[in-house]
Amino acid sequence: MLQADSYVERLEQEIMELQRRDAELRQILETEDNIHFLQNFPTLCVAPEPMVPKVLMNPQFSFGDISKTALDMKEHLDDICKKELSKITKTVGETPVYILLPRNGDKRVKSPSRVDFQEPKTRNDFLRYSCRLTFDPNTAYKELVLSEGNRRITRKKTAQFYPDHPERFDGFSQVLCKEPLSGFRFYWEAEWSGEFSVGVAYRSISRKGKNSHSLLGYNDRSWSLLCSDNGYSAWHNKVDRDLPSAPRASRIGVYLDYAGNTVSFYAVSESMELIHKFKAEFSDPLFAGFGVGSSVWLCQLKNTSY
Repeated sequence: MLQADSYVERLEQEIMELQRRDAELRQILETEDNIHFLQNFPTLCVAPEPMVPKVLMNPQFSFGDISKTALDMKEHLDDICKKELSKITKTVGETPVYILLPRNGDKRVKSPSRVDFQEPKTRNDFLRYSCRLTFDPNTAYKELVLSEGNRRITRKKTAQFYPDHPERFDGFSQVLCKEPLSGFRFYWEAEWSGEFSVGVAYRSISRKGKNSHSLLGYNDRSWSLLCSDNGYSAWHNKVDRDLPSAPRASRIGVYLDYAGNTVSFYAVSESMELIHKFKAEFSDPLFAGFGVGSSVWLCQLKNTSY
């Protein structure tokens, strides 16, 4: 009988502990502090070890309502965890995370991203990752003219008076953006006229000469989509793939999931039609790159985060 009393006491303690955890869980779920939520929620979802050991009992003996209450409390906690876990994606997805990336010595650019578990589908989803890019004058081919705060670039028939620079493309009508992209997710849009290529490249892409080492998308240091009135093709490492059924658009959206090792190109609309997706293993910061046939404009997006 003393042993039974001891078990009853332990069960009552377990019920009290479960009630305490239930109260803590409800308090965590109601908090507006997302960091506090993330830090505490996982531990509360782990059920505690039972205080009562497994023993052989008299089959005629029953704890009655006490055992049923403990079991109900466990099931109640499990049910809360399962329901609330489905809400974590939405809660965490709205929490911005920032990382500082080095650029040009001591200058740094704030690059936004978010902890998220779902791939964007609608244009509004993509705009959550929008970033403000600018063309780098030091990389611009000699016939390219920058304007509108280095967000529009136009090709002229005559060479411009640019100073020599080791990062300037001297063989192809190309330009890179200033901002390094690394670690998270980024999205930008560009409008174009004339033949045009858009993609990403490592800083180490060759700038000199008219060969595959310096052509955007035609080496192992860059990925690009070539667009023209005749259609699209995807380029990487001397392999070009025609995309005859790709949707046409004068505005192209580029979605870089650096951590996911993908870069995707979309015909911009509310439904965002995929043109092509590259899968890779990125090892260094990437830079948005463009081949300019006539003109390219980096679109100002409403949800730009920096």
